[in-house]
Amino acid sequence: MEDVQTIAIQGLKGSGRQEILQHKLAKIGFQIKTSRGNWLTLSGLSQINAHYLLDEALHALNMTRLDEASQIIFCGTQSWIELELDKLIQQPIAWNELKFCSTELGSSANQLEALFLSVEGVSFERYLILQRIDKVKEFLVYTDWPFPFLAERMGYESVQQMAGHLITETGLPVTHFRSLHQSRKRLKQEIKALRAQPTR
Repeated sequence: MEDVQTIAIQGLKGSGRQEILQHKLAKIGFQIKTSRGNWLTLSGLSQINAHYLLDEALHALNMTRLDEASQIIFCGTQSWIELELDKLIQQPIAWNELKFCSTELGSSANQLEALFLSVEGVSFERYLILQRIDKVKEFLVYTDWPFPFLAERMGYESVQQMAGHLITETGLPVTHFRSLHQSRKRLKQEIKALRAQPTR
């Protein structure tokens, strides 16, 4: 068995729960190397009865380890979403992402929904909403695209719908993110002007 493995932990999310788990695991020879959401990269798994010891420690904290088959499905789904994200977020907001994705991946909608709830702590639909919002923010900050063009590209029916969605999710208006773009633009121009000045 490999000494270092990345494992999805159900029940990890919550204030201070990772720190409590880290302390408990250290007592039995495991170390958390990295963490991302409910995914932990652990070392010390080459010891005898490693998975038994890990499961016992998790059980004591009302946590469980996602089984290997589910991890494979979940990782495959996330990888596919990353590859197809631009296509997915250009679809109308109201379309059934879960049904489409489960069909494309050859798994059941219920299984995908349950996996995302257990690993990410959010529904599949919510996960894609957050991905869409991240893309909207990215394009507002890093492009000059007009609001109507961006809204259409992101699957919104109108600029108002996109702006309302952004405020709901971030508490900030579209103008805030576009002002960051203008600040970046000004900074680039200032740096360019400084570089163009003759050295003395």
